[in-house]
Amino acid sequence: MDLVGGRIEDVDLSGLDAIVEEAEDEGDDHSEGVDDEETKVDLNEMDPSLPVSHIETPKISGQDLKLMMLAFMEQLPWLINRDLIDKAALDFVTNLNTRNNRKKLCQMMLEQYRNRLDLLPFYGRLVATLEPVMPDLALELSHALLQQFRAAVQNKKKQRVDWKIRCARFISELVCV
Repeated sequence: MDLVGGRIEDVDLSGLDAIVEEAEDEGDDHSEGVDDEETKVDLNEMDPSLPVSHIETPKISGQDLKLMMLAFMEQLPWLINRDLIDKAALDFVTNLNTRNNRKKLCQMMLEQYRNRLDLLPFYGRLVATLEPVMPDLALELSHALLQQFRAAVQNKKKQRVDWKIRCARFISELVCV
C-alpha cells in the first residue's frame, strides 16, 4: 500500500530558500550547538489570516486506479492482523472508493480463498470498518451471503461441506462485528 499519494518532486519548497539564507547569515557569528532566540520562528507570531499553501493532489487516471485496486486485492489475503486491516480500510476509503471497486471487493471476499477460514474475521472487521462510509458494500455482501446460505439449505444434493461452513462462519462474523 502506497500511503503517500505523490512523489518527492511534487512537494512545494518555495519560501524555504529565505529561511536557509537567514540561518546561514546569522549562523556565522555564533558557535554551533547554541540555540539563538532570534533565528527561531515563533508560530504564535504568524498571521493566521495568511493563506496556507494548499497541496494539490495529482489526478489519478483510470489505469492507475485499476492497478492500485489489483494490488490491494492481491495484498488483502495477507493482512492478518487488526492494524493491517485498519490501514487497508483507510487506504480503500481514501484511494479506491468507487462503486466498481466496492463490487470487486465484495466479489473477491465471497469467491476467492474459499478454503481460508482464518480470513473471515479480518474480512468481517474490514466490512465493519467500511460500513459507516459505504453501507452499500455491507448490504451487498450480506445479501449475497444470505442468498448463498439459502441456496445451500434448499439444495438437497451433496454440496461441498466446507462451502456451507464458510458461508455460515462468514455470516456469523458479520453478525458479531
